[in-house]
Amino acid sequence: MSKLTKIPKLISNLTFHWTAMGRLHKLWTAKEYGELISFCNLMLTKNPTDYLAFYYRGLGNEELKQFDSAIEDFKTSENILTKNKHKNLVKEYFTRIPIQISRVYRKKQNKEKTIEYADKAVQADNEETDGLQWRALLKEESGDYIGASEDLNEALKRKPTDKKLKEMRDGLTYKIIQDKRETASR
Repeated sequence: MSKLTKIPKLISNLTFHWTAMGRLHKLWTAKEYGELISFCNLMLTKNPTDYLAFYYRGLGNEELKQFDSAIEDFKTSENILTKNKHKNLVKEYFTRIPIQISRVYRKKQNKEKTIEYADKAVQADNEETDGLQWRALLKEESGDYIGASEDLNEALKRKPTDKKLKEMRDGLTYKIIQDKRETASR
């Protein structure tokens, strides 16, 4: 009988979480970052281990240039996820969160941490391409065209029909050719 008494509370929590998800997305897309952070704080009073509340609060803090708070929120979200029993249901966040942390470190101009978390995103999921794509972009920006090309080729092995990846690789190939021509003409 005690299990039956927990059902109304469970339904209440599920209803709140369901409506909260819609509200988070709405506040994020409306760029209401201060309100987004406040709503995440409210969510965390109801469930202090809500990884999405920490994740969205991190996004809001990043947009408000509260970089240290954003990193802390993303790391907390990541730590909560590692303890999640249903990892397959939240699989995309194991790549998404390190990419977000890497982006914040990039804004802070910390190249070492930027690459460290880009590497973590690549290692988090050997089927996805987001981490490889992000790391390729970083390598390209730093002038490591060959390394970027290797990452994009690996991403294309995983998703051979992805048009965006093909366009990125083709653009990079053009840069490599141009770079070699310039080097040869010197």
